[in-house]
Amino acid sequence: MSSNNSSVGLTTGLISAFNRIGQEAKGDTGAEILKNAGMDFSVVKTPLYDSTGTPLSGCGYSRLSRDDTGQTLGVVSNKYKVFQNQEMMALFEEVCHQTGAKIDRIGMVNNGEKVFMSFRQPEGFSFGAGEEIDAYWYMMSSHDASSGLKLF
Repeated sequence: MSSNNSSVGLTTGLISAFNRIGQEAKGDTGAEILKNAGMDFSVVKTPLYDSTGTPLSGCGYSRLSRDDTGQTLGVVSNKYKVFQNQEMMALFEEVCHQTGAKIDRIGMVNNGEKVFMSFRQPEGFSFGAGEEIDAYWYMMSSHDASSGLKLF
């Protein structure tokens, strides 16, 4: 990123936020990067239960939780398809393989309700007078159904 922080707008705010809440991606493979970031869990969809422990059959909703801790991440429609962290990483790895980009940062919010990754393109942009701007891609997804998969 350019050292010139005079830009304003959504992109500048997102980059700043990613740098504050994420961490450097560490590892040689996608699986290693996920493990080192504490994001090597899967999200499971299970029935909802009433206060007596009886499954709420026919309610149209399910609970999403982490398979490693059991923490509830959200309640979703039964039609909701979980996009796993491993699937997100596989997509990221393919983009990096095709473009020469490198996985840069990775992170999650609220223990996995929202997850994100960024990668840096091998070449940025130049705008006259030596102004250099690095190019990044960001991918976000949620496990609480607040948003779908986004790439920008």
